[in-house]
Amino acid sequence: MRHWNLTYNDPNRWAEVYAISGQPLGVFEAIRAGWKGQSVGSPKAVLTGATCANLNDLLHLTSNLKWANFQRTTHGGILYFRVLLETYGMPIRKGDLETLKLSRAATQNAQLRLVDAAGECLTFEGPEDRMVRLAAWCRDAFDLK
Repeated sequence: MRHWNLTYNDPNRWAEVYAISGQPLGVFEAIRAGWKGQSVGSPKAVLTGATCANLNDLLHLTSNLKWANFQRTTHGGILYFRVLLETYGMPIRKGDLETLKLSRAATQNAQLRLVDAAGECLTFEGPEDRMVRLAAWCRDAFDLK
């Protein structure tokens, strides 16, 4: 999984992101998706870890929470998160993710893991009800079982 710094509005960088994930849904497509129960944005969660080394190092630069959420696009979605004062994006195409695992803990929090074909993993944490909604959103947006 590859991520880009999207803080500065560079058209070439956005072209690379959209080449992977597809274009964002237009206004009418977003309204149509909403009528079908497919929200454009996902529930917010805390991005706590990643197995790709450079992203994991980036996430651990500060102890601040790394809030993240997805935006539905024509061919998948884009994960947005912030580290320090920079905004990062990770485009994900439908079919790139292989598994989704939701782990419920004895506490009120739950953990969600998304794994791609190469075995790289993203880990999110948050309240159980929100993680259940995020898992459902990801299943729908990325055609996961």
